[in-house]
Amino acid sequence: MLHRRTWLALVSCLSMLLVACGPAPRPSDEGGEGTSGAEATPTGPPPSFLPEGHLVLARLDMARVRRSPVAVDVESAMVAQPTWQNLAGGSGIRPVQDLDQMVVAADGVYAQRRVAVLRYVGTEAMVRDRLLALSVARSLPLTWSEVDGFAVSTMPVALPVPHSVVLTAEHEVVVCPTDDVARVVAVARDHARRRASAGPDAVLEPQLTFAAGEVATLISSEPMPAYAGYPTPPQSYRMHAMEDDASHQVFVYLHGEFATEADAQAALDRALASARQYASEFIVRGAGLSRPLEVLTGTRQGTAIDLQTNLTVDEVRRGLGAAALLQMMQQRAPR
Repeated sequence: MLHRRTWLALVSCLSMLLVACGPAPRPSDEGGEGTSGAEATPTGPPPSFLPEGHLVLARLDMARVRRSPVAVDVESAMVAQPTWQNLAGGSGIRPVQDLDQMVVAADGVYAQRRVAVLRYVGTEAMVRDRLLALSVARSLPLTWSEVDGFAVSTMPVALPVPHSVVLTAEHEVVVCPTDDVARVVAVARDHARRRASAGPDAVLEPQLTFAAGEVATLISSEPMPAYAGYPTPPQSYRMHAMEDDASHQVFVYLHGEFATEADAQAALDRALASARQYASEFIVRGAGLSRPLEVLTGTRQGTAIDLQTNLTVDEVRRGLGAAALLQMMQQRAPR
């Protein structure tokens, strides 16, 4: 199921998953977050900020990470990643300390349009300050406006598709393509009416509902590309990282769907053989990451396979170190 070079990165990247603000008008006091007190509370399940038809979703419980023994390690590793530096470098945002929960959705792994819902710690002034710092760091303008009573700013980052930041509620912002702001604001108005009875800080985004012990979830319905040595990749996959509250041990579950039963069986055989092979290699054993590969188990049911392993606190730390080393090697490799 996983390519050869993925195995050392497996425990490191999964542990990583354990491992956006110039004054603008606030929603009017009469409306209360852009809504009128005369409007009736909506019925039925609350709508999602995430667009319909998204193929990729990543969800992280930063509040849980913040309580874990590896909080500092995770944050240090995250802010060193090129993706974080490209999107938030210079903002002063501390992902583990400043965020409670986050979910990001896109129409592909390498899509240029993404929607992120961020629940944050602190005040709205902090968010504005972080965006202002980002604007100064990038030498890009920061423009505020009001859309149907909600404060909206430009995202001061050079992206192929312009994005905006919507202050949707107390302790909540949504980053979305600029041409999607009207839809996001409509959802924010619905949520604001529901908070009249649910409470001002209620989390109403359906995809920010975490299971007990859930640290991170990654879901992709986008088929992975086939290439030499990896002819039958999964058509879709899910990854869940769950933490035991007592030991802080992290249990990792991988589920993959394949085109045929033969493809699924071949992927399972390849995954288990690769785990055994790399668990015995010097670099993996030297990094102290062989055990998660040695205890990895897998089963197949029809066209689906399931893999499971676990990491101790020390192995998470080592995994983060291995991820940093791999990143440094990739950055220094000849182009």
